[in-house]
Order: sequence, then structure tokens, then C-alpha cells
Amino acid sequence: MLNFESLLRTFSPAISDVVGRNKTRLVRHVMSHRQDGDWSGFDEMLKFDNELLLVFTSEQSENKYKDAELIFVFVATEGTRCLLRGAFWSKGQITYERFRSLYPKSSEFEAFRELRGINCAKEKGSYYELLPCDELADLYNRLVIDWGSATVSWVQQRTDKEVWELLPKGFVSEFPGWDKVFLSHQELQAIIANPDGNKDWHHFLAAHDGVYVILDVATGQKYVGSACGSKDGKGGIWGRWSGYAKTGDNGNVGLVEMLESGMTHVSNFKYSLHHVFPKGTKTKEEVLAYESLLKEKLGTRKHGGLNRN
Repeated sequence: MLNFESLLRTFSPAISDVVGRNKTRLVRHVMSHRQDGDWSGFDEMLKFDNELLLVFTSEQSENKYKDAELIFVFVATEGTRCLLRGAFWSKGQITYERFRSLYPKSSEFEAFRELRGINCAKEKGSYYELLPCDELADLYNRLVIDWGSATVSWVQQRTDKEVWELLPKGFVSEFPGWDKVFLSHQELQAIIANPDGNKDWHHFLAAHDGVYVILDVATGQKYVGSACGSKDGKGGIWGRWSGYAKTGDNGNVGLVEMLESGMTHVSNFKYSLHHVFPKGTKTKEEVLAYESLLKEKLGTRKHGGLNRN
């Protein structure tokens, strides 16, 4: 059985030395179980923002890291398994003022917590100067280990944990079934950019036509669109959504208007599927009829909706 410690010792003498001296900490986060405020969606933010992950790891309510020199950050998945998000070299504790000066994104993190009613430790917390462990970057968001039965203990020193699997490069998530699709814009971009690492997503979306909704979670506004197959074998939902991943608006007037305030607003978009057909089983006119009906049901041509036809 390959365990995490054995794997770590293959990377570099520096990492092997720290592991051998037991100067590590493993941190396992279960964001959905936290009782100190609304952390919904935060793990998704961390997955696509390494700087925010560093800030989040650097601040602790207690001196959890103590004399640790290398810190591994995991997020819980199924059962007792967890996914490696990142690893950081610790240069030791620092003051709150030093923390704020080192990490400009700490202001964004504090604003997020204040908005969600999450307590900010500030001067009462423990802060650390951390540096990304670039040697292990190839494992981030790919390596899954079994934490073991002591899941209540969310910070541990033991590295002899079973390696469960190594996910494909660029993997985002398993395809959940068309009726459960609810992708953030960041997730969509990562899936479209890595079809080999997300083969089930590529297979389903490329093989199907359908009607979809883009929700702006910041405003509640919606855009209804449709995708039809093409003779060259591309098209389908994959082809249409590739346009949104690339440009944000895919040339749709209502979305163009929305993004005129700034392209960063696209991070508020979430994508879902509402009618799905194997590609070529419905005519373009039939697919457009389903699209038009959903626009009427959701009122997206008026009432502040984002459809302009």
C-alpha cells in the first residue's frame, strides 16, 4: 500500500528531511460542517485562487501549526477521504500587521467573512508567514488520501495515510447527471480547458443538444439559451459552452451589457441544464421552441431578465 509519507519522500531531500523529523502538519477542512458562519461556496473559491488559499491557511484562531515547517491543506470529499489543495513552507509566526502587509488578499478574505457573519480573529489570532511548496504543485487538486477514522481531529502530524487515488491532470469533478449540473464560471473554464481530465463531462456535453440557464448569483438575473448539434461533429452543449468559457458573454447582447461593468462580474455566473436531447434527435426548430417556452416560464425577456429576444 502506497502511503502519503512514502510518496512525499520521493520528491526532494528537503521534503524528505522535514517528513523524517516530523515537522509537518496535515489540515483537513470540512467547510459544509463549520458552525461559525456561512462558508457556502468558499471551497470552490479556494480551488481556483491559490493566493486566497494561502491567506486562509496563514490565519488560525489558535497556534495549531506550532513548530511545523511544512503544512498540507486538504478538503474533505467522500467518507474519510480528502483532496490535497496545496502545501506551504512555514517561516514561523508573525504579527497581524505583518500578515496584512504580506498578503494584500487578506482584506478580501476579511470582507468575505464580515459579509457572511463569520468571526474575524484579527489581533487575537495566530498568523504565519507561508510560502507555496512548488515541488508538490503537480499533486494539488489531484491527490486523494484516506484521513482515517479520527476525522474530528482536523489538524494532525501523521503522514502515513493511505493514498487513495491520483486524479487526472485538470480534473474538476465527476459528471453528476444532467439534472444536477450547476457549474460556476471558474469550473466551466477549467472543464473546457481540460477535456482529457474531464472525459465524462466532454462526452456528455459534446453528444447532447439542449436548453440551459445562466444565473447571475449576484443579481438573480437569468439568461436562457440553447445549443444544437453541427455537421462537423463539434457543436452541442460543449461547443456552445466553450464560447462562454472563452468570452463570458458568447456574443449574447444581454450578457454583453451585464459584463460592460467589468469582466470580473463573470465570476458570478452559474450554468445549469434544463432540457437535454441526444444530438441530432431534435430539429433546430424543436430545440428553439423549448428555449422559447423556458424564457416565458422564467420571464427572462422582461422583469430584468437577460434575454433580448
